Amino acid sequence: IIWTKFSFTTISKSIYLNVLLKKQYNGIGESMTVFITQEVPGRDITKASQYGDLQILIPAKEQVALSSQPTVRRINRLLRKFNSKDYLLLSGDPVIIGISCAVAMSNNIGKLNILKWDRQDEEYYPITVDIYDKEV
Repeated sequence: IIWTKFSFTTISKSIYLNVLLKKQYNGIGESMTVFITQEVPGRDITKASQYGDLQILIPAKEQVALSSQPTVRRINRLLRKFNSKDYLLLSGDPVIIGISCAVAMSNNIGKLNILKWDRQDEEYYPITVDIYDKEV
């Protein structure tokens, strides 16, 4: 566990306060991250933050055009440190979801953690995918 120090001001008094925020780290010096494949306006995904810091890969209004390469390059860059402690939250364009899953698994020896939304329980549940699992 690492404690991070932040400062902020209150508008009325301009008082600076020091706040210590506890962040869990995955043991290799990097925070756990939930990568949202594409932002969907109006969708509340704050409950996913219990699994790590939220990071959007592709903004809401962007689409995969005739050439997918700019999107592939961007997702490759953002997922370059994806590891077994990170998650993908699948939302948005199915092409972006497919590219994101492929890149994440490629960077993590075929393993991927996905957060699945359960409408009944109104919670995210982690699902692990291992495409190279040899068990039958």
